Amino acid sequence: MRVLVTGAAGFIGGWTVKELRKKGFDVIGTDRVAGSSIISADITDLAQVLKVFSASRPDAVIHLAAISGSTGKNEVEQSLRQPHSNFLVNVLGTVNVCEACRLTGVKKLLYMSSFAVYGRTGKDRLPITEETPVALEHAYATSKFMGELAVKTYSGDFGIKSAIFRAPFIVGENQNEMNALKEFIHSALNDGELVVFGNGAHVREFIHPEDLVDAYTKAIDYLESSEKDCELFVLGNTPIKMNDLAEQIISLVGKGRIVYRGASDRAFDQYSDYSKARRLLGWNPKFGISAIVNRMVSADQAMLGG
Repeated sequence: MRVLVTGAAGFIGGWTVKELRKKGFDVIGTDRVAGSSIISADITDLAQVLKVFSASRPDAVIHLAAISGSTGKNEVEQSLRQPHSNFLVNVLGTVNVCEACRLTGVKKLLYMSSFAVYGRTGKDRLPITEETPVALEHAYATSKFMGELAVKTYSGDFGIKSAIFRAPFIVGENQNEMNALKEFIHSALNDGELVVFGNGAHVREFIHPEDLVDAYTKAIDYLESSEKDCELFVLGNTPIKMNDLAEQIISLVGKGRIVYRGASDRAFDQYSDYSKARRLLGWNPKFGISAIVNRMVSADQAMLGG
């Protein structure tokens, strides 16, 4: 099967291309900037997208290209700085990918959304499921949800079988983008402060990209016989308290120290019930948080030469 991956030069895209090829898929990668075995295409330009689709004729598309919600800073602040880019790339880009699917006859489309659409989740909205109401608190969250709506519309109107994924933090070795786990590891390796918000008792989930790609491949198979035009899947893992995560990293690295900040709107629980993905896709994460931390620390230590 031939699969086209947009955003192939990114962290998730790179893992997706690599893992799909390991599994025997014929993979075409595209991104805004061409690279080794990556075709250059700007998803905000329909003509460029159509050119790639027409030349490659994929059986399925995994749409990952997007403006990220956060690069280690508060995602609300990120969105306030670049609202136009969020909507241009994440909404128009997704519409262009859907339109290219329609015009070239692609019948399977996977779209990567985000837990950002849920906003700050309180106890009355946990665990997160596919039915949990969205709370669009900034441009990035809104843009990703609008992308979902575009995928659903094209699926219903033009018979494109699609799967939409919402996932928590996606983390792994050799990741450049900063996030809570990456920042903790970076700080510990430099014998610095691991900043934990609130009292650190709030929980988060983390997924390794290999598990994410496993969900993609299972979804491609599932769409073959699905009676629905579009399915939404929440992914997750075993949640961990942020202070426990920080302590685990400090223990593994052998240095670093925890610093607690006062009450913050970032110190809220967020964890999922991904039973639908288990039931319909047969998906379960293979990498728990300890395995993910070990792999990331080892990779970063090797990069530092120690």
